Amino acid sequence: MHKRFIDRPNAKQIVSSTEGFRLRTYGSYVVWVCLSLIILAAAAKFIISDTATNMFDENNTLTVADILVSIIIMAIAAMVFGAYLIYNLMKLKDVINMTEFQAALFASSMRTHTLLCCIVDSNKNVIYADSDAMRLFKNKDNDVEKLRDILAYDGLSDGNKAKIDLAVVNAKKEEVSINYKNIKGESVDAILVVDPIERPKGFSVIRCYDLKEKVV
Repeated sequence: MHKRFIDRPNAKQIVSSTEGFRLRTYGSYVVWVCLSLIILAAAAKFIISDTATNMFDENNTLTVADILVSIIIMAIAAMVFGAYLIYNLMKLKDVINMTEFQAALFASSMRTHTLLCCIVDSNKNVIYADSDAMRLFKNKDNDVEKLRDILAYDGLSDGNKAKIDLAVVNAKKEEVSINYKNIKGESVDAILVVDPIERPKGFSVIRCYDLKEKVV
C-alpha cells in the first residue's frame, strides 16, 4: 500500500476517470515550453546555417561583430528561456507542496475521534488507509490494497462483510459492528461505518468508532 495517493502507479488514471472531479490547468506552462523550444531551435538553426553559409561565401559581408551579435542574441534567448523554465518548475513544486499539506490536513481531520479510517472506490480498490487500518487489516500475505483485505478481518461476521461490500459498490451508508483489536491486542466494541463521498463520486470512506466514545 502506497502511503501517499500520488505514489500509486495508477493515480493519474483514477483521477482522470473520476466523475465529479475537475482537472485544473495551472496556466499554459507545457504549451509555452513547447512553443519556446520550437522557436529557440528554429532560431538557432537559422543563425548557425546563415553564419556557416556566409563564412564560405566569397562575397561574404559578415563580420566578426555580426557573428558575436548573433551568439549574444542566442545566449540571451537561452538564458531567458532557462529562467522561465526554472521559475515554472519552482512554482509547480510549490503547488505540489501546498496540495500535499492540504491533503495531510484533511486526512488528519477525517481521522478525528476514529479508531481507523480508509477510503475505498466502487471498484473495491483501497485508495487510502491510515496506519491503524494498515495494522488491523494487513496480513502476512497481502497488503491493504483491496476491499477483500479489509473483509478478510476475522473481527467481522460474514453478514456484516456482505453489508460492507454492498455499501461500497452501491455507494450507500452502512453501519456494522466489529470486534476491534487495539495496538495492545485488547478487544474493543466498535462500529464500522461506510459513508459515500458526495464528490468526487464513486468513493466511500470507511471509519471505525469506539462505541463508548463515538461522537454523533
